[in-house]
Amino acid sequence: MKKILITILTCVAFSLLTFKLVKTINKAIIKPSKSEQELLNNFFGDLMNIKDSSDILKLQNFTVENIIHKQIQDENSEIIVDSILSKRAGFCYDRSLLLQKIFLSKGYVVRPIYLYLNKNNSSITSFFDKNLQSHSIFEILYKDEWYVVQTNTKQTKMKTLEEYLVEKKREGSDFRYIMHLSNRNGKFIYPSWIPDIY
Repeated sequence: MKKILITILTCVAFSLLTFKLVKTINKAIIKPSKSEQELLNNFFGDLMNIKDSSDILKLQNFTVENIIHKQIQDENSEIIVDSILSKRAGFCYDRSLLLQKIFLSKGYVVRPIYLYLNKNNSSITSFFDKNLQSHSIFEILYKDEWYVVQTNTKQTKMKTLEEYLVEKKREGSDFRYIMHLSNRNGKFIYPSWIPDIY
């Protein structure tokens, strides 16, 4: 019995350390590089000067308007800021990455949210299924409250995740979510073999 308990505790400790290591690696990967910051500054200009929630909404609206919903690269390839901006196109996870990098460069804290539609046969492991209907959004910490930043629809006001999900349910989408996970239809951003937990 003692050996079993030691084995379980060792597995739990190893899992927690691995989770922390992966989270640290992914935070470093998601942080915008100097060249990415230059590209973002050139594309977004004065919209990068965020002073209040209205500026967050302007930036989000501009991104949804100016990055059209279109696949620009193989889903197995790395998401590249330069490619998204030069082609002015991308899916929800491309827009999410752009906006997250902007907010991170401005000192905000973000956390990704992987949404997937609740089906009778879906479970937490369903996020590996590329055919599962899913969506990528994220939250930003603003004035000690977490708010959703949408990636496909222009926003008129800041909403909490709970408010967002209630609204989606009213529209007929019964989403489940995994917080701190960025995902693109069963694939991860980069490197693709490490789950994008941060």
